[in-house]
Amino acid sequence: MKIDGQTPFELFPLTETRYFVRALPVEIEFAADKEQTAAHFVLFQDGREETAVRLN
Repeated sequence: MKIDGQTPFELFPLTETRYFVRALPVEIEFAADKEQTAAHFVLFQDGREETAVRLN
C-alpha cells in the first residue's frame, strides 16, 4: 500500500478483510459493498480509527 508522501509498505492478512503492517502499529480493514468491491477501508492506529472512501 502507498500513501502519498510516504514510503510504500506491505500489508499482511489477519483475516479476509483485516490486514496489518509489520513495521508499524497499523491495521487496515476493508469493507465491501453489495458487489463485494472494497467501498472503503478503516485505518486503525494509536487507538484511533480513520475511514477512507473509495473514489472510483
